[in-house]
Amino acid sequence: MYKVRAVQECVIFSKMLIYLLILTCVIIGFFPNKAYCYESEGKISQEERVAIENQGYLGIIYTEPDTKDKAGILVTYIRMDGPAEKAGLKVNDLILDIDGQIIDKESFNKFMGKTKAGQEVTFTIMKNGKKRTITITLAKLPPENVQARLKNRLGKSWWDKTNEAWADKDWNKAIRYYEKWLEVVPQNKNAWYFLACVYTLNNEKEKALEAWAFAVDAGWDDIEYAQKDENLELIRSEKRFQKSLERCANNKYVSAPKDFIQNYIEMKSLGTYIALLPPDYDEFKREYPLCLILHGHGSTEYEHGTLGDDVGREGVIYIVPRYSYPHMEIIKNWQKPGWTGWPPYDFGENESLFPTIDKLNIDWIFACATDAKEHYRILGDKVSILGHSQGAFLSIACAASHPELVKSYFAYAGFVPDVYLGKEFLNGLKEHNVKVYLAHGTEDKVVDPNESKKAEKAMEEAGVDCVLRMFKAKHRFTGQIYSYAKEWLDTEVRANKN
Repeated sequence: MYKVRAVQECVIFSKMLIYLLILTCVIIGFFPNKAYCYESEGKISQEERVAIENQGYLGIIYTEPDTKDKAGILVTYIRMDGPAEKAGLKVNDLILDIDGQIIDKESFNKFMGKTKAGQEVTFTIMKNGKKRTITITLAKLPPENVQARLKNRLGKSWWDKTNEAWADKDWNKAIRYYEKWLEVVPQNKNAWYFLACVYTLNNEKEKALEAWAFAVDAGWDDIEYAQKDENLELIRSEKRFQKSLERCANNKYVSAPKDFIQNYIEMKSLGTYIALLPPDYDEFKREYPLCLILHGHGSTEYEHGTLGDDVGREGVIYIVPRYSYPHMEIIKNWQKPGWTGWPPYDFGENESLFPTIDKLNIDWIFACATDAKEHYRILGDKVSILGHSQGAFLSIACAASHPELVKSYFAYAGFVPDVYLGKEFLNGLKEHNVKVYLAHGTEDKVVDPNESKKAEKAMEEAGVDCVLRMFKAKHRFTGQIYSYAKEWLDTEVRANKN
């Protein structure tokens, strides 16, 4: 803690020193090399990290072919702008050998684990009974792949450990882990804020006030949240708390020209989604129901794509669209990617823009579904949707706007605008027999649980087939929510209901 306080004292006396600190961290590799953020920080060397960063990358998702000997690997997905796509590899190509050596899934994994970026690899490809040879130059692993592999090597980070300590209400342990994290990322406003909360819960008032002041120095600007947070109740009436609270307003200001006018128009761009094929995927004899997973505000298609693993991949194809806009707070504060369906600037009171943004998101989500139907064997014209948080809101918006395209949706912890509970939208859900599953945590501090209760009441009155379950949970998915989502998936999606 002494190192952390020393750094923050420098921040208080001179803002220039924090810039110097950040620059120094970048130079010595603190931010790219997250090893020091992990409990097992001594277990991975710089050489190992460099080796992972320079490992060869092909850019495909693959599975075992449906043959007796399981020889070769079947390409099920080609990543955009990867070496495989640039070289002309296609979905459903069967890779038989590498540099003349016959492979299976296990030997392919081992081979790729030893490759390096820039290495040329020759594959023998089989498709429609015809063989061809293709040479591909491997690229470097994308940053998100490097991060995932480093994390797998390192185990749980100090931040992961804090979450566990919170769950156990072990405040002393949580304090220790936050201090470890802040030694590495001393400018992280959220870590300082949560440290203030933990000190408060541990009845350490002076340290809580100190950490709260550091949170404001690091850029904390959410005045309303700090005023309502029950975790800060012990220090909220203190003058030092109020004095720092007043300084929060200054953190909202950014450099900008005077008297500028901001206008909004639509723009076009390319986007991505990931596809998760079932382990029994058969491209010739069987079709599979399609389920869209819509991720939360600030999450990614990869993070929420793991919901497919949690509720089971069997018998269903998942696609997970990535939202259009970078979530600047996530990127800035956590040094990791995050995406949102809302632009990273303030709309103010201009509510007329909301329908435009909704429509752009809805059109994009269904465009992903349409594209998936061109690549994979998908059953029927309708989709099912599993949404969490902002994804829950968008699942409701999608179904209300295009009920003819949706069989059923599952929305957990979603905000429900009144516009989507109007007669026009609800009648559409009823007409097209859309089955609605709603779920919400009673302890959700992010989205009011009454949002789901309001939606259930309106749907029941309109005759929409709707079920709501409330759980003793917060905003995140828990074991109970996973079980309920799996129940919905088995009943409404895997059952292939029309």
